[in-house]
Amino acid sequence: MEEYYLMCFCTEDSVGPLQIASQEYVVVKFLATPAFLKIESKQLHIHLNQTYTKAILMESFITTLESAIHEVEIIVDDARDIIPHLYLYLPIVGRLPGTFLSIEATKGFNNDLISILHLEFQNQYFTLDQLVNVHNQPTFLYKIGCLDKLVWQSSNDDSLNSINIMCIVCLEEYADDEEVVSITSCNHVFHQECIMRWFRDHFRCPICRIRPSFSVNFSI
Repeated sequence: MEEYYLMCFCTEDSVGPLQIASQEYVVVKFLATPAFLKIESKQLHIHLNQTYTKAILMESFITTLESAIHEVEIIVDDARDIIPHLYLYLPIVGRLPGTFLSIEATKGFNNDLISILHLEFQNQYFTLDQLVNVHNQPTFLYKIGCLDKLVWQSSNDDSLNSINIMCIVCLEEYADDEEVVSITSCNHVFHQECIMRWFRDHFRCPICRIRPSFSVNFSI
């Protein structure tokens, strides 16, 4: 039941955690590397893993955003047996790298020093326990993404009970105009440093014990 709250974050070059099995997840990062070789037409080389690489004309990714997304979707569909976890989340892993590539390919196409652009899909795998307990960049992005920033005002709270007027982690009351954060899932408020420190050992709201989640704009 607790895995229900593990929805994914999306940044300009990363997406995850995508569930690929029971208590098994992957975070995918897109890395673009330019290169120069004497070739007739500029190319984009897409590396989905260590064994799958496909070369496509760079021009295919600069016509429209939708054409770039469509090209990525075709590639992921073609390699579904090699990268089933990417195919499973095709609406996300088509749109995000498609958008990313549309921008990078346009830069490369207009740069005489670039003839090849390599796009690498970097897959980092996590168990559920690692996702909520390991302290690294992907899990930090996930946890910080579960928080909404706001400026505290005493008028924010109607009930004026101790849970609402103080950070339950450090037990200090909030001051007017102080920057605080709320957990997206339940809207309970804390100091950001306090709740991130709490998340290192307990990835649940310290008040209601709900597992935080990050809302995602793409549906599967």
